[in-house]
Amino acid sequence: MRRKIRHFACLYLYNYRPSQEGRGIYEKLLQVLKQNDPCLVPPPTAGSEQEKRALEKFHALVNGYLVTAWLARRKNRIVHALRASTARGARKNIEADYDLSNDLFQTFLDRRLLYSCGIYADGLESCEDAQERKIEEIIRKVEIRVSDSVLDIGCGWGGFAAEAARKTGCRVTGITVSEKQHAFAREMVAREGLEDRVSILLVDCCDVSGIFDKIVSIEMLEAVGHQYLGDFFAVCDRLLKPGGKVLIQIITVADQVYDEYRRETDWIQKHIFPGGQLLSVTTLVEAATRHSSLVMEHLEDIGPHYARTLKDWRKRFNKNRNRVRSLGFDELFERKWNYYLACCEAGFRERALGDIQAVFRKPT
Repeated sequence: MRRKIRHFACLYLYNYRPSQEGRGIYEKLLQVLKQNDPCLVPPPTAGSEQEKRALEKFHALVNGYLVTAWLARRKNRIVHALRASTARGARKNIEADYDLSNDLFQTFLDRRLLYSCGIYADGLESCEDAQERKIEEIIRKVEIRVSDSVLDIGCGWGGFAAEAARKTGCRVTGITVSEKQHAFAREMVAREGLEDRVSILLVDCCDVSGIFDKIVSIEMLEAVGHQYLGDFFAVCDRLLKPGGKVLIQIITVADQVYDEYRRETDWIQKHIFPGGQLLSVTTLVEAATRHSSLVMEHLEDIGPHYARTLKDWRKRFNKNRNRVRSLGFDELFERKWNYYLACCEAGFRERALGDIQAVFRKPT
């Protein structure tokens, strides 16, 4: 069934029309893309009953986890195996994901460039509000205090590190393997006068030394993958002081479909996120248990908030279409990005995808 999603992707990207058999589902996909973005596609022509049936079919496709590879990435199984991550090999995966252009991500992310799920209190909140609440929730859950030394693994453009230091007075070491993110984050830290509390390093987590009170990793673990998940938890165990806490935010697939998911690839794997793999909750907990002394003490699925986050990103991306074009990205790229954001939004709305915040504690 994943071939159908790839087929619809080609139809949308190159503005072709589907056969009669697939038209209903395709029109519903266009409707998802069109929502709040009228300039993207013409309105569907189906009547209400036809639209209802098309929606049911589309939901069935989504529930069949056709889009559950949001962060899994490969053209095919061979390529997937060749690009399999290691704790060190995540560098190439993350560079492919995030070194497109800092300016591109600024067209649709919040001011802190947090490329991860926000948390909304109500339907009126902005993307900025949701990301601010996400930061506050992480600080609360992992109990970051002024005296803490915090490690942010996969710090991105430094948004969480800067806000955690500013809000609590703690010291944060942010690490990334993306050169563009590293340069951007260091410049931001200097500009905001946070150099005494925030350090941004271009280094793999395996090469970090020292002991930290708290560790945070926000949607980075997808770049490590199943095979080396145990290595990641062993590193966390080594770097965390007794009594310290780790918070991991990660996109997940259901345990029931995880094995099949690992054997499959899809369009998003090829075009958007090369180099990583989603995990299931059970896989995550088992790896922590087998490869570290860490004990889980909290788990929350914030996945429903991701549908709204993605919708906001898509609206902002299209609002800034002219700026995207000025950066050298063409119409095909715009269609590709809209398809990616809309498919992932559908995956979270249908709960085919989850996004968990898990807190682990190291025993004293």
